[in-house]
Amino acid sequence: MKHFRPSAACAPALKDDRHRRVLRTLEGVLADGTSRAWQGMTVVLMARLSEPERASLVYASVQSLPPEIGQMTAEAALADGMAAPLPPLFDAMDHARDWVAHTSPAMRDATAAACLEAMPSDRRAAFLAWGQRYD
Repeated sequence: MKHFRPSAACAPALKDDRHRRVLRTLEGVLADGTSRAWQGMTVVLMARLSEPERASLVYASVQSLPPEIGQMTAEAALADGMAAPLPPLFDAMDHARDWVAHTSPAMRDATAAACLEAMPSDRRAAFLAWGQRYD
């Protein structure tokens, strides 16, 4: 019996080299099956697919799972993208804004609360007074 090879079967229909490269990488990741291979796939997807293409792929993948597994998978994927911020190379505030732009509202709230808890009382009072201007 002849084995099905997705990239070979789909190649004539795929005119975009980016898509062919993603398929070849996916074949390798599926063959390897390790978590490290799947983590590497993230880099390839980011480099080769547009945001709408990646979002569609995620949606289709999550929809293919039982609801409770889909929920856990989505939550795990979002949590993995919210690692602690790296030390800033330049301006700390620019770095913090960039990190916050890539986190969930729940992670922002938790981080803000943890920062407030860690501040000495005089700094906390000054920070809260400063924050009043955003109301």
